[in-house]
Amino acid sequence: MLPDFPFYGPREVSESDNQGNRIIESLGTNRLSENCIGDGETEVDLLVPVESALNSDPRVFRAKGIDSLPAIGIQRGVEIAVPYRLYLPRRFFPQFSLLASVKPMDRRGGYLFAIVNPYDTMVDVGVLLEPA
Repeated sequence: MLPDFPFYGPREVSESDNQGNRIIESLGTNRLSENCIGDGETEVDLLVPVESALNSDPRVFRAKGIDSLPAIGIQRGVEIAVPYRLYLPRRFFPQFSLLASVKPMDRRGGYLFAIVNPYDTMVDVGVLLEPA
């Protein structure tokens, strides 16, 4: 049996609004999608754990994104951690794609999304924006 790997939502890097707050765009939804020959398509909405933090952390807030579409603002230092199996299947997708609109407020970089090992020492799958 596989351990429950923590799944980390946006941390360190997201987008920014006019006040310098970072935001995660939700142009429709940000999803992890998998489509294999002979299998049905599976979608995972990665904004679900972020939206649950809207009510519990004042550093996570609703904001306006590109073309005034709805977005979620996340200030630097917010870490949203949920168990891997709550949102992702037991066996990770053999083929997948990740879609996100990101506009960083600074050049420091960091992880937008990461799946880490049980000891939180290694990123197994992640989206990292490198410092510029």
